[in-house]
Amino acid sequence: MAYLVYLSLGTTVVFTHPPLIWALVAGTGAVTAVPLILFAAGARRLPMKTLGVLQYLAPSIQFLLAVLVYGEALDVLRLTSFVLIWVSLAIYSFGSYRNRPAPVV
Repeated sequence: MAYLVYLSLGTTVVFTHPPLIWALVAGTGAVTAVPLILFAAGARRLPMKTLGVLQYLAPSIQFLLAVLVYGEALDVLRLTSFVLIWVSLAIYSFGSYRNRPAPVV
């Protein structure tokens, strides 16, 4: 934002859009930062194993959205890699569940 103000003080015409547009552009920083801050705060409260599994959800949801809603081509290689990722995640999760410490009574 400071660079844009610097440019506008010179001979370059930068602020040709209405002020509302520039306010919206400046607001995108907060719109981006707030979810990241909330994610960081929540991630500190989760075990690393749980956080690792959750990191697979966003790309998987994007993949399914692309294929099912937007009609992205689904070839054998993409489907195979998607299935292998989730099978390996299931194997890891099962192993972690089986090797968890016994509850203290």
